[in-house]
Amino acid sequence: MNAVKGCFQRNCYQSFEWRSLQAYGVTMAERRKPQTAPGPAHVQGMPNHDFTLCSALYYDSIIYYEQARIHEESGDQNAAERYMRSSLLAAFSFFEAQINQIAFANAQAHGGVLGQIEKDVLEEMETLVDDRGNIVRKAKFYRTEARFSLLAYFLSGQEFDRGGEVWQRFCESRELRDTWTHPKPPFDTWSLTLENVRTAIVSVHAVLGRLSEMMDCRMPLWCRPIDDVLNDIRVQSSP
Repeated sequence: MNAVKGCFQRNCYQSFEWRSLQAYGVTMAERRKPQTAPGPAHVQGMPNHDFTLCSALYYDSIIYYEQARIHEESGDQNAAERYMRSSLLAAFSFFEAQINQIAFANAQAHGGVLGQIEKDVLEEMETLVDDRGNIVRKAKFYRTEARFSLLAYFLSGQEFDRGGEVWQRFCESRELRDTWTHPKPPFDTWSLTLENVRTAIVSVHAVLGRLSEMMDCRMPLWCRPIDDVLNDIRVQSSP
């Protein structure tokens, strides 16, 4: 009985002690929204100012998709799958190039006023303290969804709608991409279809389009919907 009483008293004391610490602002974990961009990121003449890589990757994804369709219709399934893989990877390379361009431009333009965590995530870095007390900054990989969500809030002051169809399709497509960038048994080859590859291209375009709307900006003129680009390709290739 005394042991039970003692345990109860210790728990009550620890609970009281914790409430007392909370009164002084001490918490187990802190959560806050990221900063928002203090202004436009005009970084002329810097390496990240070149938009041609982003556009090239986007058009690659659509051209490879069209080649996959042509080969599938002709019965050459091996070639069709080769182009589908290329299209899928190019679509997400385009997305990451576009996001990285925006993120790095803002980190360079506003680095002097950004919090360390915002600057780290924008530049895909991590700041730590080593055993000797030195400040160490090193490269760090952040999950695509987490980094994009921070960037969306940073640029627009709004949370990206993670419950909508646009985001869900994007996440499904990203999972498909991951099966081909990090393949491991059992290999999911049956999910690589023309329909799913098309969905991936449409979803990355839609997510960036929604971000542009949140920022009250227009999409780049070269970043046209897939069907517009496909129509141009088919007209140019017709005899």
